[in-house]
Amino acid sequence: MISGPRGLGKSTVLLRLKEELAPRSSYESSLVYSKKTLLDKISKEANNFVGVDEAINVVFKREFYEHNQISILQDLDTYRSNHHCIFFLIPDFWDLDSKLLNSSLIKIWIYVKRWGEAYIMKPTNKQFSRDPWNFDLNVKLEAKGQIYNSPNYVDTFIWKELPKEEYDKYNAVKTIKREEARQERAQQNDLSAKQKSLMQKRLALIKLCLKYGIKGTEISTASGMSSPAISRITHSSKELIDNSTDDI
Repeated sequence: MISGPRGLGKSTVLLRLKEELAPRSSYESSLVYSKKTLLDKISKEANNFVGVDEAINVVFKREFYEHNQISILQDLDTYRSNHHCIFFLIPDFWDLDSKLLNSSLIKIWIYVKRWGEAYIMKPTNKQFSRDPWNFDLNVKLEAKGQIYNSPNYVDTFIWKELPKEEYDKYNAVKTIKREEARQERAQQNDLSAKQKSLMQKRLALIKLCLKYGIKGTEISTASGMSSPAISRITHSSKELIDNSTDDI
């Protein structure tokens, strides 16, 4: 994970790491901006350096319920044998999906303190601790300027500017892939809205059937919904069914 306020060099850190760890890989093959692309790389490829730029769009804690995000978290564990080196860039480390934040999958956290300087942190392996990052302790240590005394602290990473032509290449790829991710997200949101609308209509029809005495087993057969789902709807619609005497 690479985190830190915007404009302090998270992307430069990523590019410096790519330069060191995967100098032959292109920005087109290394940079990821969408959940679908990351899912494909995790499951279908191997031995990649992957930079998930703007990871707030990929593993945001407020989207823990989203199908592709759940798949990403599962596949990161399932396809460990594919040996990817994956870096997620996110302004606030604590905005990560909690399943990932507290998992053993995060090996290194690079916190960009200021331009040209970042702390390298690693999780502590405590048998019964649910906080491998010692949040409360590190808040106090950083406030005192003593983060170097943290059990998570490994080293300080110092870097310099990249050549302008490298930034130009990076920004060109970023512009294209960011737009592709935006379109993918818009399509997903549109699909979700349509699914929600269809589900609302489906539930309304089922409630009408229940209201006028059609059996749950018959509704289940006709709708394709499971009997337990019909039972939950029956329970939530009991007041409507019992009290309503209106005609359709």
